[in-house]
Amino acid sequence: FTVPFNETGVSLTTSYSFANTNTNTNSKEITHNVPSQDILVPANTTVEVIAYLKKVNVKGNVKLVGQVSGSEWGEIPSYLAFPRDGYKFSLSDTVNKSDLNEDGTININGKGNYSAVMGDELIVKVRNLNTNNVQEYVIPVDKKEKSNDSNIVKYRSLSIKAP
Repeated sequence: FTVPFNETGVSLTTSYSFANTNTNTNSKEITHNVPSQDILVPANTTVEVIAYLKKVNVKGNVKLVGQVSGSEWGEIPSYLAFPRDGYKFSLSDTVNKSDLNEDGTININGKGNYSAVMGDELIVKVRNLNTNNVQEYVIPVDKKEKSNDSNIVKYRSLSIKAP
């Protein structure tokens, strides 16, 4: 499943392996393209500009639903003089008929969890060093300039005024 985050165009995608209960860790590098930001600074004023990507921790639980099919195979020990008798049953022979889907599979349920640390918002802070006033801006994602590459997030250019 995929979880989208705000308007960043970034999403969290999970993958599952039902083969074991090991924890799988995957990471993906995202490039953030930020154009130059125009900052209007009054005469005789000094400003400090700090830009950063605000990180968020995301975690949650997920309900897993699957379908299984197959057969059961085993051996029944008999007398020493005789070979073992084997048996094989299809899944539909070993479960209640009410549990079977039309295609002969049965549904199984499970649960899992996920967590991620990701950049959520691009923040630009402009601090007037003469007055110590701070103005904070959230730079929005440029949806018109959406990249075909899901590893690139592009932002808009704003007109920023110093406080």
